[in-house]
Amino acid sequence: MSPWRRCWATIRPSSAPRSPSPRAALSLRLARRGLDLLPPAMLARGTPVHVSEQIPALLLVQNHDLARRLVDRKLAPLRRLRPAQHDRLAKTLLAYFECGFNASTTAARLHTHPQTVRNRLRLLERLFGPALYAPASALGYLMALHAWQLLTDRPETGAGKRPPHT
Repeated sequence: MSPWRRCWATIRPSSAPRSPSPRAALSLRLARRGLDLLPPAMLARGTPVHVSEQIPALLLVQNHDLARRLVDRKLAPLRRLRPAQHDRLAKTLLAYFECGFNASTTAARLHTHPQTVRNRLRLLERLFGPALYAPASALGYLMALHAWQLLTDRPETGAGKRPPHT
């Protein structure tokens, strides 16, 4: 590999909002903060990461201790399960929220049979109870699920592994 290609292979692309010159320093700080905080899997896709599009993710991972506490508190019922089952149900629950509580759409997103998703949802309903569908709880669950996903992509926890409980 040529020295030029080696140089470009080590650069992780990131960008922040285009700013007039007085705000260029802020834009640079945001881009660097994104490189520091966003999971390597998000940065390794080979396309630039626009920090302004990743603000929710940055807010969730800027304080790992708070994010882990949120995950531990909101997803506590999943701790009773084996790690593989925990991960599978967390992914199902996140997809279910993002698909508007539609089991068929969730199944398509997860490349799983709809009946499998319905079985997982029954288990999730037993674990979480009626709070799972309470509108006041939805944001907390979504934040916890996204934080869990982002934290499992961090190098200190390893891809696919759950973050340690505090």
